[in-house]
Amino acid sequence: MYAHNNLGYIISTNADRVDVVKLDNFQFLGSIIGLKKPRYMLAVSPGIAWISQWGENGDEGSIAVIDLSSNSVIREIPVRPGPEQMLLQDDVVYVANSGGFLLDSVITKLDVESEAILKTVEVGLQPQSFQVDANRSLWVISRGSETFSETRKGRLTQLVNDQVFQEFPIDHGAGNLSINNARDRLFYTMRGALFSHPITQSSISLAPFIDFPYLTAAVDPRTDNIIGADAQNFQVNGRIVIHSASGEEIEDYQVGIVPINFWFQ
Repeated sequence: MYAHNNLGYIISTNADRVDVVKLDNFQFLGSIIGLKKPRYMLAVSPGIAWISQWGENGDEGSIAVIDLSSNSVIREIPVRPGPEQMLLQDDVVYVANSGGFLLDSVITKLDVESEAILKTVEVGLQPQSFQVDANRSLWVISRGSETFSETRKGRLTQLVNDQVFQEFPIDHGAGNLSINNARDRLFYTMRGALFSHPITQSSISLAPFIDFPYLTAAVDPRTDNIIGADAQNFQVNGRIVIHSASGEEIEDYQVGIVPINFWFQ
């Protein structure tokens, strides 16, 4: 779910639509239709949002430009296959191009006003999510890939002025990049645990920061607590477990099946 201006936007990839609700009571207000495997949403200017989408067969890429006053698709911006998360920085948007049902390994930089592609940068197979640190460096986590015959590592990449500054090989399947409020420590999930990376550290930590089977995780912007979701076996109720910024478990809640996303009010 994406939240903007007291509204929630529930993205249904398989249904090719986004449902709009009031955040205070989840009253249904309508749907954005005409989408093609929508993935993530981002408000980019007053009244305008972008939705990344994979195309009808999951092997294409475009950004649907949305008029939020009418909840309608205005036009599409073609990009590389499998666009995932997006990040707005000043007047540009970075898009992670994972390849969808194929494979890709770049992020795309677009100008918000002209909607033109300014640059693509190679960052590793299946880039998934971004963060900006205290020095305005852009960090990208790439998942890598695994097939029956080959495993290809993921990558944590730091970019300065749209150039690769340093990169760290990590195990395939890494994702859910988040950052603390001081913006000097990154967190990501990998191998069924949560890992930490201070932005000034010159090597990757091999030991988990929290040895807990997070499916996904985020940092609470008010407390710096780490909020994690455990899907258990994907067939029974899941758990939301809260750890302090130092990694101590402080709360544990049972929730519905497959918790996967968080929204902080």
